[in-house]
Amino acid sequence: MNNGVQSYGWGIRFLITDSSANIRDIKVTDCEIENVSHTGLQFHGPHNGLRNIEVQNVTVAHTGGPGVQMGGVTDGHFSQLDVNGSGSTNDTRNWKRGSGLWTWDSDNVVIEKSRFQNANGEPSSIIRSGDWKLIHYWEDGHNELYNLVADIGEQHDLATVETKLAADLWSQLQRWLKSTGAKIPQPNPDYKPAWAEQQHKAALKQKENLEKQHAEFLNPN
Repeated sequence: MNNGVQSYGWGIRFLITDSSANIRDIKVTDCEIENVSHTGLQFHGPHNGLRNIEVQNVTVAHTGGPGVQMGGVTDGHFSQLDVNGSGSTNDTRNWKRGSGLWTWDSDNVVIEKSRFQNANGEPSSIIRSGDWKLIHYWEDGHNELYNLVADIGEQHDLATVETKLAADLWSQLQRWLKSTGAKIPQPNPDYKPAWAEQQHKAALKQKENLEKQHAEFLNPN
């Protein structure tokens, strides 16, 4: 699919913006999604908002955001996914960051016989607790905190406002990483600070503009 006329192009998207709504019995099979500026295949809704999902034999390539994203999914079976090049930078309209697979607030989901490779994005770890989401960025060690009910587009970082909550979530995340033996990103010995700073400033400016568009697009009003 092409990017079209929207600020972001999406591949296949099931989106619920009304907390009382739900979608059931979704099947996505035998398709290819390529060169979209945001997410390739997305299921996004309130807790238990999307139920009984079947996805099979789907190829997702060169997406500007995550390859496959799900939130609020219960009872899902995902099989034979081939996801390559998420977070692609091959188009100036792209979001330019994204995991191959990004999930939250989902239960009883099986993902099997699938491949996720060549994702591009800042190394980070995330914890979700109720309405709150904390992101820890390993490159510089800073945390960002968002209230996903009041700020679904993640425009207002509250880490310096809700300092105790941010600290508590960061502690929980560290304990979980330690308990699971998770591998922590390590510094790159070939890192060039001056070049990286130049790239970072340019990316921040572009990210700011893109995320404003993202929030406006998700605003049901």
